Amino acid sequence: MRILCLHGYGTSGAILRSQLDAFIHRADASDEFVFLDGEYECQRAHGIGKFAQPPFRCFNQSFGPHAIQSSLDHLQDFIDDEGPFDGLLGFSQGGSLALAYLIQMAETMAANPGTPPAFSFAVFLSTIVAFSPDPNFCSHLITGLAPSDRENVLAGFPRGATHNDYAALTGAPERAIFFSSLGKVLETSIVGGFIAPDTPLGLEALLHSESVATNNDIDHLPRIMHPVIASPACRVPVPTVHVVGALDDPLLVSMSKLMEGLCEATLTRSLVHDGGHDVPRKPRDVQALWSAVEWATREAAKQVCTKMEKTARTTLSTARYSDNWSSKGGWYLVCAYCAWETIALTLSTLYSFAQPVVQETYGVGNVQIVTLGQSMQIMGNMLGVSLLSPLSDVFGRKTVTIFSMVAYSVLNLGTAYAPNLPTLILFMFLSGAAWSTSLSLVPAVFSDLYLDRDDIGQPIALFVIGASVGPTLGGVVATALMDAGADLKWYFLITAFVSAACAIPMSFVPESLNAARAGDGSKVTGPVPQTKLDASPTPRGRWYFLTRVWYLLATEPIIWITGIYNGLANGVFVLTVGGSITTLTEFKGLPLMEAAISIIFMAIGVVLVWFVMPTQTRLYREDKKRHHGRALPESRLLLVHDVIWMFPAALAWSAFTGGAAWGKWHQAVTGGVVAFTDSFLYQCLLIYILDLYPEEAASATAAWLIPCFPVQAAAVHFGVPMFQKLGPEWAFGLLAVFTAGFVVPGFYAIKRYGPAMRGRSPATKKGFRL
Repeated sequence: MRILCLHGYGTSGAILRSQLDAFIHRADASDEFVFLDGEYECQRAHGIGKFAQPPFRCFNQSFGPHAIQSSLDHLQDFIDDEGPFDGLLGFSQGGSLALAYLIQMAETMAANPGTPPAFSFAVFLSTIVAFSPDPNFCSHLITGLAPSDRENVLAGFPRGATHNDYAALTGAPERAIFFSSLGKVLETSIVGGFIAPDTPLGLEALLHSESVATNNDIDHLPRIMHPVIASPACRVPVPTVHVVGALDDPLLVSMSKLMEGLCEATLTRSLVHDGGHDVPRKPRDVQALWSAVEWATREAAKQVCTKMEKTARTTLSTARYSDNWSSKGGWYLVCAYCAWETIALTLSTLYSFAQPVVQETYGVGNVQIVTLGQSMQIMGNMLGVSLLSPLSDVFGRKTVTIFSMVAYSVLNLGTAYAPNLPTLILFMFLSGAAWSTSLSLVPAVFSDLYLDRDDIGQPIALFVIGASVGPTLGGVVATALMDAGADLKWYFLITAFVSAACAIPMSFVPESLNAARAGDGSKVTGPVPQTKLDASPTPRGRWYFLTRVWYLLATEPIIWITGIYNGLANGVFVLTVGGSITTLTEFKGLPLMEAAISIIFMAIGVVLVWFVMPTQTRLYREDKKRHHGRALPESRLLLVHDVIWMFPAALAWSAFTGGAAWGKWHQAVTGGVVAFTDSFLYQCLLIYILDLYPEEAASATAAWLIPCFPVQAAAVHFGVPMFQKLGPEWAFGLLAVFTAGFVVPGFYAIKRYGPAMRGRSPATKKGFRL
């Protein structure tokens, strides 16, 4: 959450930051407070200690319409350069400017229906009155004064404003209200030092008739915005919080409360703190202010939801099928994409089990050279997700998925008929790039459908189950082919036929993408015509999407830090899978088929994630309720606290039972525990990333996955030799030490410093999810 803060007269942004120290200290680490300095230097404000360093600044040198408009232009330029912002906070004179800006914003929104507000909420701290930038505002009240008005009521204006009988003014009753309010404000401000004594106020225009008064005098005369005078149609349309000090000047307090009338009555909340003309500083007052700010953000979220519902109702008749998902329709897509993911991982695993056949076919004795086929396939995944995933944000998830299916089928014809091992390895690399979309686009589809729901974990759990069941089935299929004595080409021809067959039903699956970028990189929200998804991007747009994954990886700390962490944790799991098979076959004497069936326990461990995920969802909702309807992204990780320690514990037990004297079930069960823990950690981190990058889920997921691939590629080379040389006791023991010393503390570090990391990530969504 980003809040723009405007200081009072005779201070500065740095001074206001110091004044708000207690308030900022209680903020979330990802909240950002941005301070704008006034344009003009002025005298030190009354009550500012000598420790405060000049220059002291203000936003206005005078308060006439043109001066106010100049200040609003200064504010708008800053918003254009440094925005967008979620909230606007103004203290004293800064509150006056903020209110004038929001009223002008309300006028723009009224004249142009559908224009979004520049700010979601506003906070006014001891604000003084707002002045209009419109020269025509109240012009009928300041002109046409009778001589008796000037000589009797307005003589010496604004002195004695609290005692003058403004009701004696001729003309409409609003004239008395205007001059009474303006006189009290100017007199109090001059005496209190809130404006400089030499500030041009255009008061000469009140002393002479229109024929004598100059345009300059009239232009300098402030046009106070009183709720009775201002148009009722232009009220601040966003939630506002109004705070005054119990010890402040009663007239200033009354003026602050008067300004509440310029805001929508149903969207205001008022507070009184124990101080004077100051910001809340005591813990009780600061807590009350934060509670009010949280209320404002909740109300802002309700406004957004209401507008979205209205938009949905008006566009429903033109929306595509996929834009109006029923529960059944959404789960249809979930199952379709998870089926493709499971099939892709099943087929991609065949090579790792067929390595003895590869050695025999090409006459290669070095296992590490043959293993290059598997590791290069993993490195191909890295190329594929970086190129194909961001393109799905342009052309749609379905189009890119079908393309990857067809490409995977064609490339496996190359692996099936490769004349030598280098050619086979090359086609393994290319085929890895083709099927990689199953790893990044499936979560993106779920983000399209369910990210606004608390229970997105359930479809993601199905994705994680597919990621484990696929390799397990691959081991069973490969072992059956080996027992049948099938030639090497059939391992790849099966892949080619099945992948091509999958493209047929996928062509009937509707598109899930509800927001697509145009060719120049802009976003179109709401229902998107299919022609929009099929449009060819401009050269600039193509470059944007082809480089977006690498840009996110390079510039978003939260992505590359959690990505590397997830890669190392996943590498431990890959080593555990390979180590378990090696332990069961070479140290416990089981045939490969029986060892592969034992690894099914790992799939069972992953399936348990489905049943545990509702507990994580419940914790997420409870945390959301504690934060008054807002949830931090880190609350997606709450249950990981309780399961992360199972990771090193299971590996330690595998080390203890790795010898030949222990039965195979120890390895199988502990492997299932490791699979459950790693899969649950992976799933929660994935949802965390999706929650932070909802507008570019495919690109963010791809960038987050990239660090995993080099680690996995290295693990397939070192896994089997490590267990063969060290033995299962030492190998599993080293993995247990690594998880206890890095994986577990690493998670707590991410949980602790996550808000600060995403706060430093330019593209991530900040603060609470509304």
